[in-house]
Amino acid sequence: MAAQTVAELTIDEFRALIRETVAEVVAELLDDPDEGLEFSDEFVAEMERRVASEKHTIPAEEVYRRLGLD
Repeated sequence: MAAQTVAELTIDEFRALIRETVAEVVAELLDDPDEGLEFSDEFVAEMERRVASEKHTIPAEEVYRRLGLD
């Protein structure tokens, strides 16, 4: 079978090609390589420690002020 160029496709064939390509790209974007993995206990403990630590928290008002949005 000879290779076909885009110019040789019918409108319906071209639309089907576009749909197939978009579906493949969306599937690739939605594929999560980390699916099913879990965080280690050490990582969870560190994140909990950071959340509990006030020195890592900046009040929203301060963020607004720093960005000139006040």
